[in-house]
Amino acid sequence: MPLFQLGRFMSASGLPLEWKIECDDLSPSDLDCLAFVGKELIGDFGPVVYVPEGAWHFAQAMRKWSSLSSARVLLVDDVLTTGASITRVRERLLRNQRDVVGLVIFARAMPPPWVHAIFTLAEGVK
Repeated sequence: MPLFQLGRFMSASGLPLEWKIECDDLSPSDLDCLAFVGKELIGDFGPVVYVPEGAWHFAQAMRKWSSLSSARVLLVDDVLTTGASITRVRERLLRNQRDVVGLVIFARAMPPPWVHAIFTLAEGVK
């Protein structure tokens, strides 16, 4: 299956999409490289939590870089479209008064300030 696909799709937040990014087909070496780039982007982090439905493999790759000395929680997702899914998980994590930083592979829109994106789509592209 290709990484980028044309068609009619529905985002996790219910937004209709004319194309999507299918990160399930990233290879383990792709994910290892993206994890290295991600850790360079965000710095030290401890526990890794992922947004269900898609980010498990990326979370596994990021765990290789986690530090036992850091209490900052890393919340990962593969693709951010509206930011609703990652924000919902963050709100649950913050109930425990934890420092949470987000990381996504691709952002289809500008992410919230606490989320870092390895790749961000140009503004105006839907």
